[in-house]
Parts: sequence; structure tokens; C-alpha cells
Amino acid sequence: MEFGKAIRQLRRNRDWTQKQLADGICSQSLLSRIEKGIENPSVFVIFHLCQKLGITLDELLHKEEFSSPFLKLKTELFSLYRQNDFETIYTLLHKKNFSLFEAYHETHYYNFFLGVSELVYKQNEKAAQIYLSQAENQKGEKLFTTLIKSYLAKIYAKQNEAVLTLETLNACLNQLNQATSHEKQNRLMPNIYHNLCMTYLFLNQPKQAILYVNLGIECCKAQQNTYQLVLLIFRSGQIFMHLGRKKIGMKRMSAAIDLSEHIDPSLTEKLGYEKQNWRKICEYA
Repeated sequence: MEFGKAIRQLRRNRDWTQKQLADGICSQSLLSRIEKGIENPSVFVIFHLCQKLGITLDELLHKEEFSSPFLKLKTELFSLYRQNDFETIYTLLHKKNFSLFEAYHETHYYNFFLGVSELVYKQNEKAAQIYLSQAENQKGEKLFTTLIKSYLAKIYAKQNEAVLTLETLNACLNQLNQATSHEKQNRLMPNIYHNLCMTYLFLNQPKQAILYVNLGIECCKAQQNTYQLVLLIFRSGQIFMHLGRKKIGMKRMSAAIDLSEHIDPSLTEKLGYEKQNWRKICEYA
């Protein structure tokens, strides 16, 4: 694998944008040219890219490692996760042997993706809690652990597990407060904000929920993450409905549905159905 392609593969495996990797090292345009093989980087740039990626130059040039089936699968799982395609994630994981993740000492990814797909696709909170708890107890990157905790906090809050909710929520918020500016640009952040929003909703604290949903919206705008942006705008509409501000609530839900038409028809249908339910609730309120 060429140097530039290896850099690109490693960056994508970490779910980083070019801007995130280039920050403090070189311009985004230079990194883009390096990844495309148009320009050769200087020794300074090579050194700092490797340092930021947490690898040596020898490891970077070891093409077999980066073209392995495991890393391809991991990249695909993250891509599907960003698209909220939990059905495909569930199917993929049940076709793959757990030992593949075990061989790379990254079983926390297996447990995380399986846990989230159980939660969202299969709607099996009990199984999701088991897998996510296992993922939480295994070694992983700090921000990834924060994401896991945010899912667990949401599950505990929905189950009215007050003590577990507060413990997990506080741990999640503490980790979030310690996140660097670089980490806060990570594409996992909108999901964390979304989960925190839902946790506070289940705790009947809509004002806190709107705080985190707005943080998520701003994060999505900065990342041009349209899919998550739609979900968060719609969620903000629901929160305003909880607060009794029906006009702005309906307006936000309608805006989300209009935007979703350009992304995914099935999402439009789902959100439209939810909006109708809210309209009926308002009529009888």
C-alpha cells in the first residue's frame, strides 16, 4: 500500500476527518494531496503524522496490516454506524467470528457494535446492556468509552435505574469535560450529545436535554453531518413540545422531515409518523 493510502486508511479507521488529522501539522489541502499520492510529505510532516496516529514509520509502511480483513470490517462498521444502519451491523457481526476481534485485542468494538444494534435494531435493552457493559469494561479510547457510557446512561434512565443512571451519567460528563478540542471534533460527538439528550428526557429534565441537543446540532453543522443533524433537529422539536412550546416544536419537526427527504426516504417516513403522533397528543391535550 502506498504511503498516502496507508495514511488515509489509518485516519478513517480512527474516524477522523482530514482536518482533524492535519490540525497542528500541516494544511488540510496538503494532507489531501499526500493521501492522493500527489505530493510527498517532508520528514517533519511524516514524523508528526505518525506520532498523532500513534504508530511508527515501519508500521505505517507495513501494508499487510492495513489491508487486513479485520481493519476493513472495522472501517465498514463505523461507516454503517454513522449511517444508522444497525440492521446491517447486526447481520455483519453475526456472520463474523468473535475470534477475529479477539485476535486484534479489540473485542470492545465487537461488544459495542453488537450492543448498539441490539438496542436500536432489535430493541432488546437487556442484551444491549450486557454487551455495552462488557465493552465498557474493556480497554478502549477515552472518547469511545464516553460514547459507551452515554448509551448505558440512556438505558438506565429509561429503566428508571436512578442510582446507575446518575453514576454513569456523571462519569460520562466528567470524561466529556476532560475531552480535548481535537476530541470534540470527533464524529462520535453528535451521538454522545444525542444520548445525553435522551437520558435527560427520560429523567424528565427537558431543559438539560435541549442544552445537549443544541450542542449536538452545532457539532453536526461543523462536521456537515446531515443525517445526525436531521435526527437532532427533530429531537429538539420533541423537547420543545415537552416544554409546552408547541409551535416551535412542530416547526422544528417539520424542518427535520423536509431535510430528511434529501437523505433517506425511510427516515422521512419514520419521522413523519412520529410527528403525526405528536400532533394527536397536542389535539387531545
